[in-house]
Amino acid sequence: MSETTFNFERAVGGYRDLRDQKSAIKKAADEQIAEIDSRLDAIERLCLKKMDEAGIDKASTSAGTVYRKHDTYFRIVSRLDLEAFLTQRLIEGDAEALTLVNLTASKEAMRQFMSDENRLPPGIETYSEISAGFRKPTSSKKEGSDE
Repeated sequence: MSETTFNFERAVGGYRDLRDQKSAIKKAADEQIAEIDSRLDAIERLCLKKMDEAGIDKASTSAGTVYRKHDTYFRIVSRLDLEAFLTQRLIEGDAEALTLVNLTASKEAMRQFMSDENRLPPGIETYSEISAGFRKPTSSKKEGSDE
C-alpha cells in the first residue's frame, strides 16, 4: 500500500492560477459592461432629446416602446438637518415625525407633508430625475407603427 502525499505547491499554484483567471474574466466582463452601459446611456439621452423635440412622452414601435419617466426623490441633506427636521416636527407635536423618514426621506410621506404644509420640512431637499424607460413591443404593435 503506497501512501500518497499532498502536494501543497501544486494546490497553491493551481488555486492562484484559477483566481487569476477569474480576476481576468471579471475585469474583461466589467469593461464590456461599462461599454454597454455607456452606449445604453447615449441611446437613452438621444431618445429623451428626440421626444422633447417632438413634444411627446412616449414612442411605440414594432421594436418596443420608449417612454419618459419622471421620478422625484427626497433626501436628508446632513445629519444636522435630520436633527433639525425631527426637532421641528416633534416641537410642533407631530407624534408620527419618525414615520416620515426611513434613513432616507419617505417619498409618500414627504409628498403628503408638502401637500399639507406647502413647503419642505427643514433638513430635506428634493430633486427630480428624468429618464427613459424601454419596454418590449406588445403583440398588437404592427411593423413600422410609431407615436
